[in-house]
Amino acid sequence: MNAHRPCCQFVTTKPTVENVTPLAQFQLTQPRLKGVGLQQLNELPILYGGGRNFLFGLFTDSEAQLQDTDLFVLDSCILLWPADGHRGLRIPYDAVIYHAVRRADVLELVLAVERDPTLDSLFPPTSTAQPFALSTLELRLRPRYGTYDRHYSGLVEQLFTFRDFGLNRGDSMVTNCNTAIATCMEFHHRAAAADDDDDDDEGPSAHVTPLADLVAPAAGHVPLYTNHGSADDLTDDGLQGGAAAGMALAFCSAARVPTKRRRQD
Repeated sequence: MNAHRPCCQFVTTKPTVENVTPLAQFQLTQPRLKGVGLQQLNELPILYGGGRNFLFGLFTDSEAQLQDTDLFVLDSCILLWPADGHRGLRIPYDAVIYHAVRRADVLELVLAVERDPTLDSLFPPTSTAQPFALSTLELRLRPRYGTYDRHYSGLVEQLFTFRDFGLNRGDSMVTNCNTAIATCMEFHHRAAAADDDDDDDEGPSAHVTPLADLVAPAAGHVPLYTNHGSADDLTDDGLQGGAAAGMALAFCSAARVPTKRRRQD
């Protein structure tokens, strides 16, 4: 495991309409400043995608082992929240190795995440990891209901509304979540690359040679001509008095050359 990257964490605050801002609402209510990221303009986390009623588990789990989970794709992380749980799993984008959409009997979202102590507490490793080997965990999320399945819910959906996320069910929900993860990972990688460039710029400063050392006469070299900037070196006898610049000027009058004009008869 990379010791410098953020690890997965357990969180106790579930995203709601009061503590996150859907991307569509943010774009309607906030001005767009050139060169400034969206996450820097909003005090609340921005919700790029997600959905309810995902069946979540390991890639090798059977259908009966999957548990009902809500998925939230935020600008800062991916959050998995079990439907009957009191805490969620926060996955930083730096821990995601890859993500994809897999076609089984239905579309499902696949996440490969680098293991850490938090994930090991949920999904204990079955074998001892090799030294310097990247240990990953493959997770999958598949929608419990299809796009046009009819089911009753006693709760009124206020976060994943049709106005903000469109038809966010079934295969469409999987595709939307995969696109949202790709978008967030892209600007996270850009931000990391920009931080690396800033670190390079803040490296050890180059040695600057003072101007006095550059113009000072060195031993064994011909001394340089001096110039005080007052045109005092523009004399015709400057070379006779030592190391001083000299210049001799000669002024000649331009004689007019007579010409003969031929007159046309």
